Amino acid sequence: MFFSGDFGVGFDEWHMVLVVKVKPNSRANKLSRENGVLTIRIHAPAQEGKANKAIVEFLSEVMDIPKSYIEIVGGLTSANKRLSIHDKYTANVEAVINKLD
Repeated sequence: MFFSGDFGVGFDEWHMVLVVKVKPNSRANKLSRENGVLTIRIHAPAQEGKANKAIVEFLSEVMDIPKSYIEIVGGLTSANKRLSIHDKYTANVEAVINKLD
């Protein structure tokens, strides 16, 4: 797997892999770059998979990617997660990340 940039963005044969930090129980859903780390603030609580489901739904909406093409592949019970996104949507992901502060 190849990783590049200030935060974890990598590629395998068919997917883009994002390494993100998640902050559940936030006031609002927000995607940002904090100290070089891609951070997702999510309103849902970190219990019974609610935050994980909300992360996929939020990224699907923000990046205009079908939910079925976004999967949490690592860190299901951790604040640090690895997300796999089908490489068909790499341009969508890059466009959103490039607009972050």
